[in-house]
Amino acid sequence: MGSALLQHSGPVPVKWIRKTACDAGIIPVLMGARGEILDVGRSQRTVPRAIRRALHARDKGCAFPGCTRPTRWTEAHHVIPWLFGGETSVANCCLLCSFHHHLIHRQEWEVTMTGGVPWFIPPATLDCQRRPRRNYYHDAPLRWGKMEP
Repeated sequence: MGSALLQHSGPVPVKWIRKTACDAGIIPVLMGARGEILDVGRSQRTVPRAIRRALHARDKGCAFPGCTRPTRWTEAHHVIPWLFGGETSVANCCLLCSFHHHLIHRQEWEVTMTGGVPWFIPPATLDCQRRPRRNYYHDAPLRWGKMEP
C-alpha cells in the first residue's frame, strides 16, 4: 500500500498513518479552487458556509422535482444520512425546502446522486416503476436535456 517518510523516524506504513490520523480526529478536507472547504467528511453534521454556497450554485433552489422555492428557503439534506455514515460534502448533500425535507424523511422517497446531481425516486405507491426524477425548474438549459439518470 506504500509508506510515508516521517522526519526523525524513517518510513511508516500509510495504513498506520491513516489509523493514527483517524484516532486523533484528523480528517482529510477537500478544498475548492479558492481555498473553500467542500468536504468535511464525518467531522461535523452541520453544513459549513462554503459547502452551502456550493449547493446554492449547483441546486439553485429546492432540488425536489417540480419545486420552485429559492435557495434562501432551503435546508441542506444528507443523501446518505450522517447518522448512517454519510459525509458532510457537496457530493452527499442537496438543498430541500422545509416541506420537501420533511416529506423525504416521512415517506419512502429515495435520493441518489447521479453525475453530481440529486435524483429522487418516488415510493412505489406514487410510481410502481419508481422512475428517478429531478428538478429542472432552476436550470432551464437542462429542462430539455436528458430526463433520466
